[in-house]
Amino acid sequence: MRSVECGMRNWSTSHSALGPMTTDLREVIEMRNRYIVSYDISDAQRLRQVHKAVRGFGEALQYSVFSCDLTRAERMLLIEALTEIINLREDQVMVIDLGPSEGRGRESIEAIGRALDEGNRERVAVIV
Repeated sequence: MRSVECGMRNWSTSHSALGPMTTDLREVIEMRNRYIVSYDISDAQRLRQVHKAVRGFGEALQYSVFSCDLTRAERMLLIEALTEIINLREDQVMVIDLGPSEGRGRESIEAIGRALDEGNRERVAVIV
C-alpha cells in the first residue's frame, strides 16, 4: 500500500484483484460535470445580476439557459452567488447535472432549429 500526502490527510492507493488501483487526488478534486443552469427571475435588476453571475461560470445556450462545466467547488460557488442575488420566494434557478463533461455530458445537449453557437465561447471570471 502506498500513501500520498495531501494537506492534513493521507490518501492511499492499493492493489485490487483486478490489478493496481490508483487514485490521482487532483483528478478527483478537479473532475468537471456538465450542468444546465436555467433561471426564471421576476425582477429585471435581479435578472441582469443572475445573468451576469452565471455567464462567469458557463456559456449561454439561450438567454436564461447556460451550459456550465464545473468542479464541485465551482458548483458550490455558483449556488452561493445565486442564493445571494435571488429572492427565494419569487425566483427559481434550476441546476441540472448531466454527468462528466468529458463523457456523456458533452453529448447530452441537442438543438432543434438554429444551431448552438459552439465557436464563439469565451470565459469570464466572476470574483465574489
